[in-house]
Amino acid sequence: MTNPSHKEKQKKGKTEKSEGPGMSSAEEGFKKATELHQQGNIFQALSLYDQIIEQFPGNPKAAIAKTLVDGLQKERIGILWKAASDTRSQCNADEAVRFYNLIIEGFPDSPDANSAKTEIKATSEIQQSWNAALGFQSQGNESRALELYKHIIERFPHSPEAENAGLLMSLIHQNQVTPVREVIHDLDSQSGEN
Repeated sequence: MTNPSHKEKQKKGKTEKSEGPGMSSAEEGFKKATELHQQGNIFQALSLYDQIIEQFPGNPKAAIAKTLVDGLQKERIGILWKAASDTRSQCNADEAVRFYNLIIEGFPDSPDANSAKTEIKATSEIQQSWNAALGFQSQGNESRALELYKHIIERFPHSPEAENAGLLMSLIHQNQVTPVREVIHDLDSQSGEN
């Protein structure tokens, strides 16, 4: 029974020693964390606030640090969501998935982690359909490409790919109609010249 508490004391002692003079008091640590936060070093500030909470649990600064950590985590999640959204709007699915994964890894128990998993699944499905449609179009199988573009628009109407799919569908339709018009126009022009 004495071993676990002894190990805890050893671990706590090691942690305190490893932090060095910078964490000699909650006040000093809090001051450094606040400076980092104000400078925009959110991730370093988070780390320092976490250390204050861990090393000085009864200190009033630890309670304030806990509130700030919660706020900073929301801010961090917001930054990652924005980055994922920005890359998705540029149809960069791989980079968006990387940001979604950072949310899942950094905040596994948050509702945002579940939302990020849903986004990864949808992004992967869109990407597969998108790649397949482009492949069919490049092979000249425009009817199959049209089906997949239509699927993307119907299934994921608010995705950037849906907008692009609509543009490509209209181009395919134009290409299917335009050559006939061009041929007739060319024939009329040639007959008028003779």
